[in-house]
This record gives sequence, structure tokens and C-alpha cells, in this order.
Amino acid sequence: MAGISHLQEIYKKKGKDFINKLFDSFVTVNEKLDASAFGIEKDPLTGNILYYKRNTESPISKVDRTLMRYYERPISHFDGLAEDVKIKLPPGWRFGFEYFINEQPQHISYDRIPKNNLVLSYIHVKNGLGEVVRTVQDKQSLDDWADSFDVERAPIIYQGRLSEDQKLRIMEYLDTSQDNLSTKFKTDSFVKFVISVLNPAMTKTALNEDLDKSIEGVVFRFGELQDDGPVTLAKVVDPVFEALAKERPREEDDRTSDMYYILLMDVTNFIESLRLKSVPPRGKTYDDRYINFICEVFNQFIDQFEDKYEDFSMAEPAYLKKKEFDLNDRFIENPRTIALIESSDVYRRIFKVILAAFRKKRKKANGVFTKEVVNQFNGTVVKINTHLSHGIMKESEEMPTFGEFISRRGRMEDEPEPQSDSDSTETPQQDDTLANLSVIAGGERTGDVEPEKPEKRKTVKKKVNIIVGRFQPFHNGHLGMVKELYEANKLPTVIVVVNTGKQSEQSPFEQKTVETYINNVMSDETKLIAGAVFVTRGFIDDIITSLRPNYEPELWGVGEDRVDGYQMQLELNYKKGNPLGLSDKFLIMQTARVTNGGDIRKDIESDSFTKFKEKVPRGVQICWQMLLHDSSKINKEKSKPLS
Repeated sequence: MAGISHLQEIYKKKGKDFINKLFDSFVTVNEKLDASAFGIEKDPLTGNILYYKRNTESPISKVDRTLMRYYERPISHFDGLAEDVKIKLPPGWRFGFEYFINEQPQHISYDRIPKNNLVLSYIHVKNGLGEVVRTVQDKQSLDDWADSFDVERAPIIYQGRLSEDQKLRIMEYLDTSQDNLSTKFKTDSFVKFVISVLNPAMTKTALNEDLDKSIEGVVFRFGELQDDGPVTLAKVVDPVFEALAKERPREEDDRTSDMYYILLMDVTNFIESLRLKSVPPRGKTYDDRYINFICEVFNQFIDQFEDKYEDFSMAEPAYLKKKEFDLNDRFIENPRTIALIESSDVYRRIFKVILAAFRKKRKKANGVFTKEVVNQFNGTVVKINTHLSHGIMKESEEMPTFGEFISRRGRMEDEPEPQSDSDSTETPQQDDTLANLSVIAGGERTGDVEPEKPEKRKTVKKKVNIIVGRFQPFHNGHLGMVKELYEANKLPTVIVVVNTGKQSEQSPFEQKTVETYINNVMSDETKLIAGAVFVTRGFIDDIITSLRPNYEPELWGVGEDRVDGYQMQLELNYKKGNPLGLSDKFLIMQTARVTNGGDIRKDIESDSFTKFKEKVPRGVQICWQMLLHDSSKINKEKSKPLS
């Protein structure tokens, strides 16, 4: 629990008066569990549940999951949650859990595993900037959320205000020297002492059936439940646990193995000898492309260096040898790679090293991995990153996660974009707001738009409503949103189409196809639809820029799954002083969506025109052959075998 001070240290540094004042506060006391951390957060923009390790802002990636199976169990649990539970998750809130892979996930052996291997630990409530504004501590609220997730409740020992007797006994504990504590509690249970002071009715701890076993410790949170004021966190560690921790031998660091660095140097030189274009990117996301690229490199590397690495050996910490840290091949599509790693533990270790190593640059030299070698390695990482990023836009950029919005477009000041050769594992992205921006005005495409200079011509902006989406394809649900907006203020709608120009499983229809059926629908609905614009990303500033100088939005129709995310983006604009120059009348309006685009794409894939016809307007129906053609192209690409 780095970052939280020991209560004894606070007492020693700030004195008895400070502690007495602290003890007058409302307090929540939790048992500290000796387990791994796991977190979930519903992305405000996509509505997807993202998964996190301890104290990280970047979610667990497909590459992380390939490197080990460790987090598959909790991910599977939350993937399988009932839809009504997923829907009620507040977007942007971080739910933190203690994760138990077994009865002894770290150092303490417990009597039982918690329900579905998870204990709810905390809930952080975030604002529109992604900042934590408060932490949910109310026991009833925590219990309700734990029950809805079907996991163990938070291990709260005590919640309330300390009595004078409780304050006195805790002060006596703080007045005892560390040496005397260790001596005393090796024979006299620390657990029993804590429980007897705070909650004498308890007969067992969170996961142990009695009070005889050691625990890691307890955490005090001093601060009112519903108050956003200052909070003080302090921990008290079980002296027995602390003594045992000091006695544990340190695991050998596998990075000290010369063989590990020799392997990295060989693979780096091998990649440099390749023509990267001979290993074309395969996949719709960067993670897919990276995994497929490493598979091909690994296959060719083994072909060339099979004899040299036949007896490859590398020191590994004991915990990495457990089955939960084994390679997870569920995301590996290359049949030859699968055959190689299944044929040999040596090959499996080599593949895992390569997959982990080339995701990001290294900062430090180490032994045979000299500064010059590090520079060469980092140069190779940049080349791989650039090669795999070419012509691709992350799904989060097309319809971005809120975290992506904050990091890329939501800066409070005009900061430079991170360079592509930074230490970040994020893929470099094009940041030209007007790139690939095209407009359809009055049913006719006018091509790339260059804003006219104000001194030459003053443009009168047309008041409109907007809806934003991929529109793959445009369907009756979208038309229903347009009608709902029109009924609200009698203004027509501009369709904002997020389209990268690249086909994918979720966006199989080419831009010319989308333009055709959008034009058709506009021709049929001239009163309801004023025009359409195409953008490459679903950021609010890209969207508003695409409307200018022709349109001034009044209402933004958004489905329930995206309303909170776009509201956060709007709030951030106003916090920055409204640089987008939005009207005071501009509002986000939640609208109903009764049709699922994924279902329609399945109708097209299965050549079910009758079902398809019932779900889309006439202007889309007459594009049936174009949709079939585009859908068949993407399906052929999916079915291509990997080498």
C-alpha cells in the first residue's frame, strides 16, 4: 500500500494533538487484503466495459491478455454480466476490486476464495475531466454494488465515529514501540486486538473463518461519507505480516539473464534484416496487427535460428511459472505459430519474450544490452510502430473512448501532441482535424472543404440539429431520431458520418456506398434532413468543425449509450472557455434507438433482403447490391488464411 502512510508514522511526525483531532472525524476501517488489484470502468463514449490493472489509466490490452491468462477469469465474469447491470453502470466511474486467483494470491493463505474470486474494494467517482472527485464509502452503497456484480462485499470492519474508549486503546497501540509490537503480537493476535477494539461482535475476518490467522493489516479512512472535503488515509500493518515480509527472499529478476538480452539483440537484428513490407499489417486494430506481426517474425526467426535456441534457458521468477501466467493463445490466429508454441516450451518462452519486448522503447542499458544496443532496439520499435500504424485508425479514434478524448483532444491548454517515437505504447495518430473531411450539401458532394476567408464573404449559418454515427448502414432507428429532433424544434438534421475511409468488420461499407445511400435518404426526406458531413473521428471538436461555416447546431440527438460521454466532452469545452463557440441554446438530447446496425449487417451477410427491407428507409433499400458487394469483400478478407 505504497502511498498510504502508517498511522504510527503520522502520530510520530504530527503528534498526539493531530491524532486526537483526526480521531474526532468520521472513520471507515477496512481490512487490507493481500491480493492483486483489478478494476473496471464503463467508457462514457462507447459504453464498453474496460478492464484495468492497479492504478493504471490505460486499460488491459489484447497484447496484455495474450502474454498471460492471469486476468481472464475476472474479465470473463464481467463480460458475462446481465445487460441490465451493465446498463446501470455510471460511465467513467472506476470500480476497484481485490482479485484472488486462489486462496494464496500473494503471501497470506486464506481459508476461502471470495465469491467469483473478487472483493469490491472502492468506487471512484470521476468528473467530465476524468478526475476523481469523490470515493464512495457508504457501506450500504458498496454492498448493493457488490451484490449486483455477484462478488464479495467490501471488507469493512467499522464505520462511524470512534468512542472515547476506542480512541484510548488505539492511542495505546500507537504509543507501543515497533519492537514491542512485534514481540507482543507474535503471541497475542493483532487481529483479535483490532477486532476487539473496533467491532467486538465479529468472530472472523473477511476470508478467514476465525480471528487466529494473520492479516495484512487495516486501513483507516478519516473523512465524512458525503463530504468532498479533505480525507486522510492511514494504514496499520500486522506486525507478524511485516516481519514475514522482511524475511522473504527476493525473487531473481529475469532481466538479469544474459540470454534474455542476447535473444533481444538477435531478434532486433533479424527484424532489421527483413523488408517490413514483406510482412504486411493484418488486422483491424493495432493490437491485432502487432500480434499478427510478431507471429510472422517469430515463425521466420525460428526457421533461421532453430539450432541456436534449441536449449534456450532464461531465469524466471517462481510466480511466472504458475499456469495463470502462461501464454494465452486465444488471440493468436497464425496456425504455424500455434503449432510451434505447442510443440516446445522453449519456443513458447521465446515467443512470449518477443511479444512483450517490442511494444515499447527501453530507457536503460543493462549488461550486454549497452546504450548503443538500446538505441538500435528503440529504433526498431519505432519502425514496427510506424509500419503497423500506417493506414489504420484505432476504433477508439473513430468512435473514441473518453480516455482517448481526454489525452488527445481534451487538453486544458494547447499542448503539443506526443511524438510517434515517444515511450508511450499508444500508436501514433494523424492529428489533422480537416484531414479526409468531405461534405454533402443539399444532396451533392462538394469534396474537401476549405473554410472561406471572412473578409471575402460573410456566411449565414443555418440552424440545424445533428446526429453522429457510423451509419453502417443508415436505418429506420436513425430516421426515427431525426423525426424526434424535428418534433422538438422544427429544425432539420445534419447527418455527421464518422468514416475513416477504411473498411472493417463494424464498418464494412465503403465511403462511396455510404455517400450514395445518405444522398438517397436526403432526397426523400428534404424537410427532415438538411445535409451530411463526413469526419474521420468522433471527437466533439472534429464534429463541430465539420459543420462550420454552413451550420449552427441547436440539438444533438444521442442514444442512451453515448449521451453521458458526449455530455462530458461538452462540459470540457465550456471549462476551456467555449473555444468551439457553441450557441447558448446548444443542447444534447437523448433520443430513442430501436434498431441495431449489427443485426442489419447480419441480414446482408446472409442475403436476407426481406428482413433487411423492413429495417431501413427506401433510399438504403435500393443500394442492396452495393451493400452486398462491400460486405462480401470484407468477409473474403476475414477468411484469408494467415501464413
